[in-house]
Amino acid sequence: MHMTKKFSVDLLLKSYLFIPKILFRKSVRRNGARISGRTLDIGAGLKPFREYFKSSSYVTLDSNADLKPDVVGDITNLPFKDGEFDSVVCLEVLEHVADTKRSLAEVSRVLRPRGILMLSTPMHWPLHYEPHDYYRFTKYGLAEILKDDFKVVHSEKIGGLFSFLGSRLAEESALFLYRLFPFLPRKARYLLGHLANIPLSIFFYALSLLLDPLFPEDAISWLVIAEKK
Repeated sequence: MHMTKKFSVDLLLKSYLFIPKILFRKSVRRNGARISGRTLDIGAGLKPFREYFKSSSYVTLDSNADLKPDVVGDITNLPFKDGEFDSVVCLEVLEHVADTKRSLAEVSRVLRPRGILMLSTPMHWPLHYEPHDYYRFTKYGLAEILKDDFKVVHSEKIGGLFSFLGSRLAEESALFLYRLFPFLPRKARYLLGHLANIPLSIFFYALSLLLDPLFPEDAISWLVIAEKK
């Protein structure tokens, strides 16, 4: 399951100016070469990371048919054969799935032995896509839920204290500006809110690059690379 918005000005601005999205994109790009062969991207959305993978073939699955994935489906019941994929990508999806054990069992089933899973989930983030928002994970929590079928070979934190503070301030101020001008068209209000926050986002992004490493216990999200046993 992956609750994904349709393409919009709001989504475009958040993807390229929103601090967590910038940091998340950099993390996926750093690790993208680990994803190769026949690849399944679960909750692919608008496929923003496709270019970073070394896949020989790339299959997308999403629960939102409007996004035109290759397959409309659910992570808890993947419509694929056992061992069909060399790699599986599952980014910012698992927190929205009530049955994580079954979901990971399905991912393991469709992966070949020693296949690679790229998985990410938030550790600090407000409620979103309600009511389907169930979990937050630390890197230890991810290792625990993966241990039956996978071996974690790499993990890295995405963001930290200052990137989190900056992103929350930017998001809430954009929401304030959106509500401040109810007479404007919806897209215009989104555009105004996010454009007005560009200086704030740039400032906190630069600050986070300098100061986030000083607080290693804080993270917005975790990204892990795991190998099927």
